[in-house]
Amino acid sequence: VYWLRDPRYGGSLVTLPVLVVIAVFLAFTGSDWFLSALGPVFAATLAITLCAEVAYDGTAFASHLSTGVSGVADRAGRVITLAILSIPLVVVATIVPLVVLDRSAQIPAVLGIGLGLLLTGFGVSSIASARFLMPVPAAGESPFKTPPGSTFTAQLGMYAAWLIIFALAIPELALGIAAIVTGNVVLGVAALVVGMALGAVLMVVGVRRGGALLERRGPELLASLTRARGA
Repeated sequence: VYWLRDPRYGGSLVTLPVLVVIAVFLAFTGSDWFLSALGPVFAATLAITLCAEVAYDGTAFASHLSTGVSGVADRAGRVITLAILSIPLVVVATIVPLVVLDRSAQIPAVLGIGLGLLLTGFGVSSIASARFLMPVPAAGESPFKTPPGSTFTAQLGMYAAWLIIFALAIPELALGIAAIVTGNVVLGVAALVVGMALGAVLMVVGVRRGGALLERRGPELLASLTRARGA
């Protein structure tokens, strides 16, 4: 419901068409590297959106806590919802450009990188959103409004989450890049297998740890949300 009806969620996705336009423009100018990497770029962009989930709830998070839903169920529900939207987007953004560029042999490698980043991001963001609150516009406000407290320090948590995602995805990144550089399809398939397997493990670990953290810090997060909204 949030993803369909809350314009702030749509605002977080508005960058995706912009990225496509930039990639196509660069390809027409003779630089097609960005277009060929569009899938992993989508993955990195989408995975981090979960960091703002609790902040988007606002004081309505109180109703969420009062239901007694487990932290793991909360984290898993948010991940599944985003996965329904993001996995098809990443797959399409990977396959279509590479087919158009006549680089179909690179699909396993690039898809391995993209899915690895996405699944790993699900896990990292599940922990991050239970650990800190990102400054976001209040419900009903423009998704492009600069929220109160949106300082460089307040954004450090998100930057740190991105850094951790890429650090944890080094195995599939290394295999994928090696496959692309050498043209070795076997390495590309290995990157796909490692990206999906390692990403899935990290996602499950992140959901579990994020759920436990949410159960411990739920009241503290609600207090922070209430202060932020001036209630």
